Amino acid sequence: MIKLRIKEQAEKRGIMNASQLQKALRDYSPNVYKWFNNDLTAFKIESIDRLCKVLKCTPNDLIEFQPDK
Repeated sequence: MIKLRIKEQAEKRGIMNASQLQKALRDYSPNVYKWFNNDLTAFKIESIDRLCKVLKCTPNDLIEFQPDK
């Protein structure tokens, strides 16, 4: 299973909610809420790139693989 770690990375940068992340990204789409709450199943490479730039991290910091039990 793949888990998004966007919320954790955002919180490390002082971004405590999806609205703050929207403002930092200058993206007010509903997808940002889904990213923040680990509720999105797919997104574009361009979105990962923007998130990494704003959160000063790598894609590996945003995505975690959890093996099935």
